[in-house]
Amino acid sequence: MVTRSFSSDSNPLSVVRELASGIDSLYLSGRAVLPDSFLERLERARSRALEGREPVGFSLGGVEFGVTPFGWGRYPYRLSHEYGLIGFTSSDHLPAVRVQPKAQLLHGIGPEATVETFSSLIAEIAAVEWSVSRADLFADLQGFWPDANTRDRFVCRARTLTTYEEAGDLTGFQFGKRRGGGITARMYEKSGQARKSGGDYWFDIWGESYRPGEPVTRVEIEYGRKALHQCDVTTPEELFANLAGLWGYGTEWLSYRQASTDKNRSRAPVAPEWEAIRNVSLRDRPVTIERTTASKAAASERQMKQALCGWLASFAAFRNVDSIGASLDLLDPVLRDYERETGIPFSTRVHKKRRKQDWGL
Repeated sequence: MVTRSFSSDSNPLSVVRELASGIDSLYLSGRAVLPDSFLERLERARSRALEGREPVGFSLGGVEFGVTPFGWGRYPYRLSHEYGLIGFTSSDHLPAVRVQPKAQLLHGIGPEATVETFSSLIAEIAAVEWSVSRADLFADLQGFWPDANTRDRFVCRARTLTTYEEAGDLTGFQFGKRRGGGITARMYEKSGQARKSGGDYWFDIWGESYRPGEPVTRVEIEYGRKALHQCDVTTPEELFANLAGLWGYGTEWLSYRQASTDKNRSRAPVAPEWEAIRNVSLRDRPVTIERTTASKAAASERQMKQALCGWLASFAAFRNVDSIGASLDLLDPVLRDYERETGIPFSTRVHKKRRKQDWGL
C-alpha cells in the first residue's frame, strides 16, 4: 500500500533510481510428441487423484510433482510443484506441453536457467520445441510515483485505463485489457505487495539502492503471444536477445509526458522521469533459490501465526483461561480425542500437508 504519493514535478531525473529490472513472468508452450506410455501413466495418476479427491505423486525427471484431480484450462493433466506448473495434453490442436514457472524459481536462478530446468525435466520424455506464450518485463524504481493530479499525463495506445486505490491512496494503474494476447501495462507500489505475498527476497535484489519508507514503483509491460509474434519473438532465445527492443517498444506504447496545456497530450515531450524508465538495464539479478524459498516460507509462517493466535484465543475464551500455556495444555487432549474419533493420526495429516507444500498446493 502506498502511504504517500510522489508527484513527478517534485522528483527530478537525478533521483529516479533503478532498483531492479528484467523478466518477472515467463509462460512457455512446447511442441512435442508425447509417448503413449507416458500419457497412460499420467491418466492412471489422474484417475487415482480423482478417486481420492486429492493430488497424487508423479515423478518427472527425478522430481516429484503432484498430479491434481482437475486439469489446467484445456490441458487435462496438471502437474504442480512449488517451483512451477506443467500441463500436458494429447490433443493435436494444442502444444503438447504448457509451463508456468513460479516467481521464486524465476528470481532464484534467473529466466534462462529456468527454461533450462524445465527442458531438462521433460527431456527424458520427449524433445520439446519451446515458444513463449507470455512474457512480463519489469522495472522497479524509486523517486517517481504519479499522483491523482498527474495521471492524465500518461499517453497510451490502449483505450482503457483502470486505477486502483486503497484507503484513499492511489495504489496502481492498469493500461489496456488482458485479452487477445496483446500488450498491457501495470504500475503499482511493489514493496508493500512484496511483504504481503512472501517476496521478501526483493529487498535483497534491490540492495543498497533501496530507501526504506519510500514507495517502490513497479512498471510492468506484459506481452501476450500475439504481441510477441508481431515483434518477431517466438522462442525463449529470441526473447532473451530482444529484451531491450521489447522494453523500448512497450515504453513507447505507454509513456508519461511533461505538463502541457495542449489538449493533445501526445504532442507534449516525454517526461525526463519516463526517459529514465525507458533506459533501465534489464539485467536480472537472481538471489538463489534458497533465499526465495525461505522468503515464501517466512510469509506463510507470518500468516499462520496470525490465524493460530486468533483460533487459540477463541479456544481460551471458550475454556475460560487467559494464557498461552494453559490454552495449549487444554488443547492437547482435545486434539488427541479428535485424532481417535476420526481415525486419522496427526502424523498423517502433517505428511499430507508437507507433500502439498512441496507441490505448491
